[in-house]
Amino acid sequence: MKAGAFKLPCDFCGGDYSAGPHRYDGKKLRGYEAWVCPMCDHAGDGGWNQMWEPLVLRYLEKNDLPEPKRLKNGFLPKEFFP
Repeated sequence: MKAGAFKLPCDFCGGDYSAGPHRYDGKKLRGYEAWVCPMCDHAGDGGWNQMWEPLVLRYLEKNDLPEPKRLKNGFLPKEFFP
């Protein structure tokens, strides 16, 4: 079996990421309890900006999670501790 043959959907954008064997590209974001693809993981560096915020807010609402406290720059944090 090829490395990365198993794919899972990103909880934010819906894109696929490799989930084994021997290749695991997804990342679990603390606080959100979401598994995200590398693109979403890197997009959240410095906080979720206006382009990504709707995806994050939709995920929070769908999973009945509270909106975390915003960073000083006004963005939602990439990860947080509830």
